[in-house]
Amino acid sequence: MHVRSKLIRVLKFLGKALVGLLLVFIMLILLIHVPAVQKIITRKAAGFLSAKTQATVAIERIRFSLRGSLVIEGVNVQDAAHDEILAIGSMEASANIFNLLKGKYIIDQISMKDVRAQLIENEQGLNIQFILDAFQSPKKKETTSNAVNIEFKKVMFEHIAFSYSSTVSETSLDAKLGEFFGENIDFNSNPLMLKAATISLQHASVNVLSPEQAPGLITTDTIIRKTNFTPDFELGMGLEIAALEIGDTDFSFHRHEKVTSPKFDANHVDMAEINISTKNLLMGVDTLDVVVNALSVKMPGFEISDSKANLQMNKNGFELSGFQLASGTNTLQADLKGWYDREATDTKDPLKIEIDAQGRIKPVDLAYFFFDDQMDYVAHWDTTTLSLVGSYRYREGIIETLKLNTGNSQLDVAGTLGEILDIEKLRWNNLVIQASIGADFKRTIKPFLGDVQMPPKVNFQMNSSGTLKAITLDGNVNTSWGNAIMKGVVAPKGDNFNIDIDLTGENIDPGAWIDVPWLGNIDLKASAKGMVGKYQDATIEGFISTIGILDQPIHDITFQGNITNDSLHTDLTIEDPSYKSHIIAAFRLQSQ
Repeated sequence: MHVRSKLIRVLKFLGKALVGLLLVFIMLILLIHVPAVQKIITRKAAGFLSAKTQATVAIERIRFSLRGSLVIEGVNVQDAAHDEILAIGSMEASANIFNLLKGKYIIDQISMKDVRAQLIENEQGLNIQFILDAFQSPKKKETTSNAVNIEFKKVMFEHIAFSYSSTVSETSLDAKLGEFFGENIDFNSNPLMLKAATISLQHASVNVLSPEQAPGLITTDTIIRKTNFTPDFELGMGLEIAALEIGDTDFSFHRHEKVTSPKFDANHVDMAEINISTKNLLMGVDTLDVVVNALSVKMPGFEISDSKANLQMNKNGFELSGFQLASGTNTLQADLKGWYDREATDTKDPLKIEIDAQGRIKPVDLAYFFFDDQMDYVAHWDTTTLSLVGSYRYREGIIETLKLNTGNSQLDVAGTLGEILDIEKLRWNNLVIQASIGADFKRTIKPFLGDVQMPPKVNFQMNSSGTLKAITLDGNVNTSWGNAIMKGVVAPKGDNFNIDIDLTGENIDPGAWIDVPWLGNIDLKASAKGMVGKYQDATIEGFISTIGILDQPIHDITFQGNITNDSLHTDLTIEDPSYKSHIIAAFRLQSQ
């Protein structure tokens, strides 16, 4: 009985002690929720961080709850010179405390507002290096880091500003973020992976200023050969984003100085009001897959009002399907497939491409991408339709069909081109060209013809092989000033052409071509050598079966002569019984 009584007294004591401890615990919980206590904790936290980092750390307010909510307001961090490094208007986070105690990093909501951060690099290092050193362990431990997984159910950032400047690399970056919103974001550190149901970026801007470009030209060949066609662009990070929205965002990149270029310049890129909507973005080491529902952007001289496409890519190839682009009344549709040959040698290009594209463009709307002297040739064209079906492989392009129609002029091309990445080595083989030359094409080629006039109607078909230094021609020309079959070689030289051509003409009207009205129609076979174009100095010899002179027909003439910009010299023998003679003549031609 005595033992039982003692046991009861002990149990009562333990019960009272447990209740007392519980009351103390409840009091502590209530106490740390008291604003005055949290103010003390705020002051202590700011003091600890200032002492730890040797920086000036100010915190206006810290509020927290054991239910798992935390609010920090008015954070300001300054270095020893009292230059601001970081400022945070407010930061809020909430989580289930029991999940955190179990080691499950699930954040219900996190938000940040009014943040400014400044990172400066000089010869001595970063302006935050002293903070990094303060939290660095003095002993280096070789440990295998465990993977960290953090889930964010909702993320919201507003009014974030970040700047970086370096006197070492002479690079500066200014970034501003108006609004960022994300839902169901899952971050894993090993492997590095980010998954999200929704990410929205609104009212942002990124401005980059880089040093001057290194001397030496960057050719297209170099760009293609040096580009690493990897699905993750060697970021080493995977992405799975169900819906990605970017709205009203600006981006600029400048070398040496910030200037607005009137023409497109890779050293001065300005893009404003960027809007992008994508779904099912998947990016990894082996795969890139994304559906772009809409894309629009404004540049100083060009605007993409809408664009969409499906992109799939792996380490060995890519496919761009359903590509559509609109810029005002200009439209382009294309399907593009490519393969990347990683075993390509120096004598080969690593890319193989197939393309099927159609579009409607007004050339003057593309003036931003071309020099004015280039645009002069096509600026007068109205809306032009074009289509291209072809492929590229190992420096060789195959044009199955290339069609261009300006409304009054048409061009059809098919054939093979080689060395197309090097304009100096460009060559082509069995290139079949068919054209109907109307007012648009006439105005385009007029600068190359000098005083030579163009007839009202011109249709020609030509088979050509060669290079830009020597072009072989084999075809026929049908015009309202006569028809001709020609075969030979033409060598461009500036605004002129060196020619070596055999010509068969029927009903040729030389008076119309070179403005000599007293010469009538000619049927002839001739060979022409020399230079024509802006500067003319060519010799011609051959046989004329019929020619009209002052409205009189003359037959069977053997001739040779020379034509320049301002003169015509001829030596001819007439076998026509009515006009049998040998004539040497020189004429002064009227300059245009």
